Amino acid sequence: MSEKMLIQRYTTWKEKKELQKGICNGNKQKDTAYINMAWGDEPTPHNFAGGDIQGILDKLDYLKNLGITALYLTPIFSSISNHKYDIKDYLQVDPQFGSEDDVVQLVKEAHRNGIKVVLDAVFNHCSMDMKQFQDVIEKGRKSRYFDWFLIDGDSVDVVKVNYECFAACNYMPKLNTANEQVQDFLIQIAEYWMKKLQIDGWRLDVSDEVSHDF
Repeated sequence: MSEKMLIQRYTTWKEKKELQKGICNGNKQKDTAYINMAWGDEPTPHNFAGGDIQGILDKLDYLKNLGITALYLTPIFSSISNHKYDIKDYLQVDPQFGSEDDVVQLVKEAHRNGIKVVLDAVFNHCSMDMKQFQDVIEKGRKSRYFDWFLIDGDSVDVVKVNYECFAACNYMPKLNTANEQVQDFLIQIAEYWMKKLQIDGWRLDVSDEVSHDF
């Protein structure tokens, strides 16, 4: 066997063993009570498998050796779901993943290793638990945030779903991105994280559904 073939075979074996280790929970001190899925289990919409920002930090050398030059992270902000595309608070890192300081450290170390970091901008819709939507549920048209959403009527009906939402999911109300107040709110979020974390860019989720006015 040639040296080239031996190296290729060895590398493939190493990568396979690395993948078999499964989800990397780097923070050994965090509460893991939410994790209800073992590595290899069939996932469901309600499973939580774990994994966190510290886990990525712990694997940066491995990623660099693979030739990775950029990391794209799906939503890392506060959310009750496993997919995190229903964001409750755009200014808080979800504790399942870690803290804001963890993300700052990840970006710093990634840059030191020549790796860029891109976050997921979920600006088309949010969580029904977001405080602005909850205010509309409570006050109806009298809410200062009523026009932040696309509602048919004077109040929100979460059963009949008289408001536009993403993927027919009532828990993900669509933001009215043609509204200048909403635009300012989302731009402030983007600017905050770019300045705070020094990230390299954003991936705009379902960009085809965001208002062209934005």
